[in-house]
Amino acid sequence: MMHKITSLLLATCILAGMTACNGPWRPAQIDYTPVFEKTSCPFTLPRGQSDGRTVECGYLLVPEDRYDPDTRTIRLAVAIFHPIYSSPEPDPIIYLQGGPGASILEIINVSFQQVYAPLLAANRDLILFDQRGVGFSEPALDCPGVQELGLELLDMEMEGQVFKEDDLQVLFNDAYRTCHQDLSGVADLGDYNTLNSAADVNDLRIALGYDQVNLWGASYGTRLALEMMRDDPQAIRSVILDSVYPPDKDLYLEAPANLDRAMRLLFDTCAADESCNAAYPDLRQTFFDTAAALDENPARLVVEDPLTGQSYPMLFTGGAFFGLIFQLMYETEALPFIPVLIHETHLGNLEVSGRIYGQLLPLASVSSPGMTFSVQCNEEIAFSSVEQYEQVLLDYPDIAPYLRDSVLGDIRYDVCSFWESGKADDLENEAVESNIPTLILQGRFDPVTPPAWSMDAAKSLHQSHYFLFPNVAHGVSPTDCGQEMMINFFLDPEHAPSDACIAEMEELDFLVPGE
Repeated sequence: MMHKITSLLLATCILAGMTACNGPWRPAQIDYTPVFEKTSCPFTLPRGQSDGRTVECGYLLVPEDRYDPDTRTIRLAVAIFHPIYSSPEPDPIIYLQGGPGASILEIINVSFQQVYAPLLAANRDLILFDQRGVGFSEPALDCPGVQELGLELLDMEMEGQVFKEDDLQVLFNDAYRTCHQDLSGVADLGDYNTLNSAADVNDLRIALGYDQVNLWGASYGTRLALEMMRDDPQAIRSVILDSVYPPDKDLYLEAPANLDRAMRLLFDTCAADESCNAAYPDLRQTFFDTAAALDENPARLVVEDPLTGQSYPMLFTGGAFFGLIFQLMYETEALPFIPVLIHETHLGNLEVSGRIYGQLLPLASVSSPGMTFSVQCNEEIAFSSVEQYEQVLLDYPDIAPYLRDSVLGDIRYDVCSFWESGKADDLENEAVESNIPTLILQGRFDPVTPPAWSMDAAKSLHQSHYFLFPNVAHGVSPTDCGQEMMINFFLDPEHAPSDACIAEMEELDFLVPGE
């Protein structure tokens, strides 16, 4: 029935001659003008960048609720990087960060040179911004109490009391309830979702005076790009989607199958490699045996946050070990080292595991969990149930105990039961159909957005070009080959870029003893 109503309204819209019919029918928004206010850059500048010369910063001012004339005005932090030695083309590149809830500007000084600066070779301004609810944008939907609790409970102790893993979910649920109460006083959480973030991107285009823009999305950023392709296609010249997270896929219900696929691929690839197999025979069994042993007898470690220098005692359980390997599977550069890390941990040599775990601690500080829940409770969890999730886990008994307790586990359903961010329209869970020139990049070892998702998305993106990178994990953009293809595509989006560099990329060379 909803589709029939939408079709009728769309027909009425077209007959009335309304220009808003370029995208799907939406209710009428309040009359407002997005404004861009220039300011000094609020973040640490990347090396070689100069505020006001090579980069300009400011805030995009937009309504929190686009349908309420009495709504708050929110501010989105924006940075516009310019090509240094040439006059840029009139259509910039707008980068859409993953997450949802991850800040790009808080870490731009350490990631700009490797990941983003190369795209300036496409001779276009490169616009980076923190999405609504994130990072330097105001308000930011941060949950500092949750982060503090996570650090406090690394050793499963707090104020002299020892907790079991089953207790942790209750403690974190309480911390999220407190965060929800705090955030509800400064934001309407139902307005922080992909639909409104996509409208923000178009508002940014309008406020900066661009006729069209080029979108570059990675991970969740691809979902945001797809939403804008659905809603404002006339505003887009071309799109690059790296590690596609399509709206018609369910991140949580499909997570067990996606992770199991990637793990089996990694273990099978090691088994097929003569030196890796000789050094680490039956790696999959070793991995799960090690996790089970650590569950039975957890190890005590001290981990250090490299940004703050603060050290924390940690109880290294099977769940912590599983989570560490899961996190490393996101990183292409980490793939060759995962077998030796499993092997050394199995032997009881935990120094490297502890160092790596410490290196991952800052990730929590550059993410806004309130935004994560506002988006996912609205668009994902609202369309499934914990009972469905538990049913799916029955098919994956090896990983079920660990995935259930992870960020992709039951806690999402618990928190969403009180988060009050609403439920998205059914349209937000449907595939996007588009004729905009689109380049799709996908890593074969990706543990969270698998190749099948990118391939399915390509079916309804009729001017798309799909490329699989055999030895890459989650995120192709940081690779030299990926960047070469991206630059060439932005220069000429009407044609598929050459993929010759993919065949020239290094093979997956596992580290073995003696090397």
